[in-house]
Amino acid sequence: MSDSTLYSRRLADSEADVWLAMVSDMTEVLSRPEIDRGHMERFLGMEDTICYVSTISGDPVGGTAVFVDRTRRALAFVDVVLKTYLRDRLLYTLLKSSLPFFRTVLIREVDVLLSVSESENRVPFPLAYSFEEWTKPGLDRLEFKEIESVLCYSFDLGHSQESTRDALDWGEEHDSSEIASLYWKVKDESHIDFSHVWLAQSYAASAGNVMTASLTTGELIVATSLEKLGASCVVGPLMIDKEEVEPSALAGDIVGKAIHRDCSTLEIPLVGKGQVEYVEAIASHCHKEPVVKKLKLLRKHL
Repeated sequence: MSDSTLYSRRLADSEADVWLAMVSDMTEVLSRPEIDRGHMERFLGMEDTICYVSTISGDPVGGTAVFVDRTRRALAFVDVVLKTYLRDRLLYTLLKSSLPFFRTVLIREVDVLLSVSESENRVPFPLAYSFEEWTKPGLDRLEFKEIESVLCYSFDLGHSQESTRDALDWGEEHDSSEIASLYWKVKDESHIDFSHVWLAQSYAASAGNVMTASLTTGELIVATSLEKLGASCVVGPLMIDKEEVEPSALAGDIVGKAIHRDCSTLEIPLVGKGQVEYVEAIASHCHKEPVVKKLKLLRKHL
């Protein structure tokens, strides 16, 4: 009789191909945007990221990816795959095996972003982090509770024009402690108080893609990132001092930088409810309504 027990192990930094092969072997997830080895290697090489692969009789059948958020002292579930025929039986076990056994000084809660829109993901993991709707029964059983909504925007840049000069004073050098201070200042008003924000920020920093804007006094007023992905430009979480930054100024600069990178689409995977005026300003520069995907932020307190 074959062993039907589910075994899970952590992937080493050098095992990006194991995750990629597992995902490509699952015909039910082929509709997901394709990711390349470079992005997966970058994710696995980060200090606070973990991927688990689960096997039955030695064959990979699923896996999870998590991020330890040291800024908020929390954990983020950021990806999950599982063969369709095993989801009813093993989803709960797969998810539970990736959770901490108890609350610690480092991890007090766990965040998940759950997709509630029919529109497909246009940005792949590890640049976007939403769970698909089939994971909801397992999350419910683990007592994850809805906190609020998060939005994901996709813009067509076909009718946009590149601005001749930046409205804000952008710089490539940044201090991580200043970015953290800006985050704590704006997180509640912007509704970006969840751990995926810090994964995206850390992922951008790992490739030198973080952008910041400051006042002439040196005070930080914007922190975000831009990453070229094929013909798309992926914008990282927007940390914005709304008292100092006009929506039209930020929108024009972001659109201009994307066009300068020869991008035809602009993707913003993580937008808080308090930031809608800024993405509406981007839509005005694009002269076309964006595609909007809705996510639910779920949280489990340990």
